[in-house]
Amino acid sequence: MPDCPRCGTPLRGSESFCPSCAAPLTDRAVAKAEGAEDDIFDSIAADDLSNADLLKALRSRFQSDPEMRQLLSHASESSS
Repeated sequence: MPDCPRCGTPLRGSESFCPSCAAPLTDRAVAKAEGAEDDIFDSIAADDLSNADLLKALRSRFQSDPEMRQLLSHASESSS
């Protein structure tokens, strides 16, 4: 049974992202996360620059919360 390279959480082996720290575990997961993250935050920044602190907090949560990352990644896929 492999462990997450970032936090050491035991994995089943089928995860794309670590359920504990949200680290992408495959090349595809890295690309997917980066693409979704870029799309989401570029769109928000283009719409309203006055909420820079809110955007920074949202991006931090996106990077650290695997459920939020998965939800937003699926939303990005369905809009493509």
